[in-house]
Amino acid sequence: MFIWTLITRGEHLFAPRPLEAAQPTEIQQEWAARRNTAWFQFSRPDPLRHYADLRRLLTNYAQRLARDIDSGAGQIINISTFGSHPQ
Repeated sequence: MFIWTLITRGEHLFAPRPLEAAQPTEIQQEWAARRNTAWFQFSRPDPLRHYADLRRLLTNYAQRLARDIDSGAGQIINISTFGSHPQ
């Protein structure tokens, strides 16, 4: 979610959460209950130490990922393998 917002400049509430979606309902509910707290820690100017360290690592990763996407580096996705868009 944090990486997605850095790369797309999108709102964190709209970020896809495929790992969460793959979890049992109980786990999804637990993660949802913690989401706002985690987001607050990531976005505040003075986060707790472990959040600050993680934010730094994720920000560096997001910058590298954005560079790779913009340069066309990385995995090539064959759109035809995903099927057709529903009408």
